[in-house]
Amino acid sequence: MSPHPSPSHLYLASLWLFISLPLMISVGSGYRAHPLYNGVQDYHFLIKDHSARNTPDNYKTLKLSDLKRWGSGGSEHGWFVKLQATGEKALSPSTTLKGYVAFTTFAPNDPAENIACDFDTGDARLYTLYIHEEDEQDLNITELDQPTIPPSPVVVLRSNPASNPDGNNGGDDPGETNCESFSSMMLIGPEAIGSDVNRCDQIQRTYWLENRGQR
Repeated sequence: MSPHPSPSHLYLASLWLFISLPLMISVGSGYRAHPLYNGVQDYHFLIKDHSARNTPDNYKTLKLSDLKRWGSGGSEHGWFVKLQATGEKALSPSTTLKGYVAFTTFAPNDPAENIACDFDTGDARLYTLYIHEEDEQDLNITELDQPTIPPSPVVVLRSNPASNPDGNNGGDDPGETNCESFSSMMLIGPEAIGSDVNRCDQIQRTYWLENRGQR
């Protein structure tokens, strides 16, 4: 009996996106126990949860056909990103900041390539998209310069040298700086990748009120 599965596997913890209503779930598929297996098409999913604020009588079971491909416009239930390389998998949880969703993938080397006396360390990629742009829906893919399975992106909020504590002077003095001048960095293991996210309002307080019914 073959140890390889036929369907996609969702091994990763899902990431809830508290950036809009309905809330969204960001999760990728991939069989981590067999990262070199290339017999399944894997995806990264962005699923809208219309029941996050209520308890319906019945939950709808979503199929891939209920989602739209990212880049094809708005969708009632959400989108999928088709991973492009043969055997490419999402094997680490995604990261979200200010509407930007970033996730890494791993793909085994092309079987046609002759890798003599060496291990198949594969190829690593970084995908980034901006969830608020349902009309444009750009998808940026960066080839990472590291072998094996990449970890989740870690966002580094670089400190602003401006004298104003909030980092947003906005003055006319050439010596002054503003929050738009300083973007964040994404660290994927030892590799640093620039991002389009600036320091303006990177961290905001969100208050939740738990409404418990009377007992």
